Amino acid sequence: MADTTAASNNVVLIESFAFNPDVLTIIVGDTVEWKNNDSVAQNIVFDAFKSDSIKNGESYKHQFDTAGTYKCICGIHPSMKGTIEVK
Repeated sequence: MADTTAASNNVVLIESFAFNPDVLTIIVGDTVEWKNNDSVAQNIVFDAFKSDSIKNGESYKHQFDTAGTYKCICGIHPSMKGTIEVK
């Protein structure tokens, strides 16, 4: 999937067992919201933190306060991968 810079409201959709977009570029201090549109629970796992299980129709938000590249996976379905680029 394509790199999306400053996506509308910094939302990452979880659908079809993928993060959409799979690369999101934001600025320091922005919050990203992951919305689960899949029929099964998912979660977001980074090196330093992870979300609880996110059921269908639920979401998870995290604020990024430090510049860097943050790679994540779904801890339930590790083939799902994403990246948050914080500038």
